[in-house]
Amino acid sequence: MREIKFRAWDKKNNKMITRVDEYDEIFLPIIYGEEENYNAMQFVGLKDKNGREIYEGDIVSLDSWNPSNMQICFIEGAFCLANEDGEYVGDIHYIHHAGIEQSEVIGNIYQNPELLK
Repeated sequence: MREIKFRAWDKKNNKMITRVDEYDEIFLPIIYGEEENYNAMQFVGLKDKNGREIYEGDIVSLDSWNPSNMQICFIEGAFCLANEDGEYVGDIHYIHHAGIEQSEVIGNIYQNPELLK
């Protein structure tokens, strides 16, 4: 069973809030999209080759893919790999099939959008 946790991008202050508990009443409006100054991102249940947790909105480099940099998105009820336009490229489980040792979180879409170009 995967651990359910979140982080949020603070649009007003341009910073990441990294400890968002889904049961914390302060963050419930953020998680459910009711707070317009934040974008919530859920942990996908996987870690990269360095042991870093992978969240929705992260940019992941996959050694064996072309292009190698993909963003993590939630599309039609599932976590997916997507291109720079947010269009579906593959299932998140391709990270497992390709091997965790080939994946690395290199940034996120808010702080490092240029990594998808």
